[in-house]
Amino acid sequence: MQLAEALLRPARTGQVRRPAVPVEAMRDLGELLRLRRERLGLRQQDAARQVPVSHRLWCEVENFKRHEVGAATLLRMLRSVGIRVQLVLEAVPDA
Repeated sequence: MQLAEALLRPARTGQVRRPAVPVEAMRDLGELLRLRRERLGLRQQDAARQVPVSHRLWCEVENFKRHEVGAATLLRMLRSVGIRVQLVLEAVPDA
């Protein structure tokens, strides 16, 4: 599943759905967060405080213990360590 699809997937009737990132992508994003944080010389607590999110959330994302994180939160986390995310949406013609 593509990231854009997951972010735009509609909620089921009667449900409020936060945009989420696919599980497959979370492992790579967690590793990327860890590498950038370490390169910047930040502890997890310091990085989490900048976002702000809890230290526990930061740790769980980095270590792939948290498989669902809201897209807005994840984008703030990535930006906090200097990772720019660009999402491109394009219409797919009907088959």
